[in-house]
Amino acid sequence: MLAVEFEPGLIDAYEGEYKFWSTLKAMDGEPFWICDMQAGMAVRGEAGVLRKQAGMPTLRWLDKLAPRAPAWVNVRYLRSVSAAQELIDRRGLLLSWVFSDILGQHTHSLMVANEGVRRFGDEFFLEMAAHSIRRLRRSMILNAPGWFMRRIGLKS
Repeated sequence: MLAVEFEPGLIDAYEGEYKFWSTLKAMDGEPFWICDMQAGMAVRGEAGVLRKQAGMPTLRWLDKLAPRAPAWVNVRYLRSVSAAQELIDRRGLLLSWVFSDILGQHTHSLMVANEGVRRFGDEFFLEMAAHSIRRLRRSMILNAPGWFMRRIGLKS
């Protein structure tokens, strides 16, 4: 396995739901790292109480306009190439690089390509490393305006 994605809950949305903390605990001993995480938001409250206290017109617009709170997490993990290197073959390294590149984790894709060069001495992995460097530099340039705006306090 090279990449996994989970959607554990933060609240008791249904019986027997896996919670985010248990996912973190289970993955802690695995050779994976979190490459992306986003909280899913939901309106908190009981529909019956809201209908009784606020009325149906308010309830109709509740999901669109009411304040939301974190209710679940979408979390993605990528396999670390430094752990259990022997278990990842050439094909696995190629796929791992593709997953990393697609997810915008260009520093990791560079590490994967370098591992491929180290283990297989393959020209193809050298080209992948060069591609990762180009993508990393491009993403840094694209992130620079937002970083600058946060630095001067214009954007949170």
